[in-house]
Amino acid sequence: MKKGFTLIELVAVIALLGIIITLTSISVIKFKKNSEKKLCQEKEKYIITSAIKYGEEHLNSLNNSNDSHYKKCPFDNKYGYNITVGELIQLGYIVGDNNKTPSRLLIPGKPDGYDTSFNNKNVCIRYENIYNEIDPENGSYIDSQSSIHNYSDGYHGNTNYQVTARMNYSQCGSN
Repeated sequence: MKKGFTLIELVAVIALLGIIITLTSISVIKFKKNSEKKLCQEKEKYIITSAIKYGEEHLNSLNNSNDSHYKKCPFDNKYGYNITVGELIQLGYIVGDNNKTPSRLLIPGKPDGYDTSFNNKNVCIRYENIYNEIDPENGSYIDSQSSIHNYSDGYHGNTNYQVTARMNYSQCGSN
């Protein structure tokens, strides 16, 4: 009786290990991409929140047609206050996250490791009526996303104006 493994048994074990390693690698890569996308989306939310805070503190500038930032927003061709992420960083509304260059907001998952292209992206800030159509007879209103709500859902008379902010497009890929 021989001791050891036959060539066929060794090849089968190596093939099985190869399949397991391949499947594990695919799962790890998918997990990493999803994590990077979620981090990127959280950064976009942070940018929007910071832009809204800026807008709330500078209401007089938002609808001032003499201000150089007041121009058409690319996504809907309506006027708004356009400011870059880099400007929000310089003004202290956004904290950069690169130790060597603190004025940079970094995007994970780009080919060179980190991409700083967030900094030149525009954010359009507006002080606008968020309820487009108010129908007192039916007790409803339509918000800026064309969703119909009942007054009891949140409309409270004169509080229908608020600061909104939106980026031209997602830097993180499809949401």
